[in-house]
Amino acid sequence: VIFAESVKLSDYRGRYWRLLRKKPMTFWYLFWAWVARHLAGSDFRHVLVSDGEVVFDGQYGEASFWPYEAFIRRYPRILGYYLVEGDDPRIHALKGGKRQKNGVLLVLPFLLMAFTRGFYQVKNCTTTAKEILAQAGVRVPHRKVWNPTELHLWMSSHGFDFVASAPPSVRPAARR
Repeated sequence: VIFAESVKLSDYRGRYWRLLRKKPMTFWYLFWAWVARHLAGSDFRHVLVSDGEVVFDGQYGEASFWPYEAFIRRYPRILGYYLVEGDDPRIHALKGGKRQKNGVLLVLPFLLMAFTRGFYQVKNCTTTAKEILAQAGVRVPHRKVWNPTELHLWMSSHGFDFVASAPPSVRPAARR
């Protein structure tokens, strides 16, 4: 289970209108991630899952799979990871959430989730991580753990060791 800040709206400083015009859905996802960061007060904004071969990245309403080695070398702002032992998760069977067509309406389900403090939940990176953890034999509370920060705090308080760096490479380092 890998935690990251991911791409930020501030990475596009001075180019917000261009991003809104060229990629409106990406703009709205980044904008609402910015709002969530300021409301939650934490940099733990995204969680990804891996089986050591691929990494599932369910953000921006799309599912993408990264080859493990490419992910640990190129993914922006990895904060750290938890190594979870258990049954083999079925990461290849994961699918992304339903892609929203209107960026302004994107916030409504997430605001409802925030106002109900997780009683109502949408399919997002946290629910995907909880699904994979359940397949590995780790039962994470449904309502109490509803965002990446809560998942991080729950895992650290339940005996999982957080390593504050990118996950290790599975290939041996090349000799120079």
